[in-house]
Amino acid sequence: MIQNQYFSGRVATVVYKNENEAFYIIKVVLDGMSPEALDGSVTVRGTVPGMAVKEGTWFGFEGHWTTHKQYGRQLVISR
Repeated sequence: MIQNQYFSGRVATVVYKNENEAFYIIKVVLDGMSPEALDGSVTVRGTVPGMAVKEGTWFGFEGHWTTHKQYGRQLVISR
């Protein structure tokens, strides 16, 4: 069973976007995460309907951790 959690943070970089499908791959500095830790951000991917996602955007979402074969540990947005 996948355990979803609530996360929030500020978008540091938009890596990929498909605005027609509201799908994004972004780097986010999570609230409570030190910007000095590693590169200061985590990879987050998923759909974000009804919101224009750009650098500096703050948002909250539910998601879960996963490990992508090529890109490593990242959060997948569930809602």
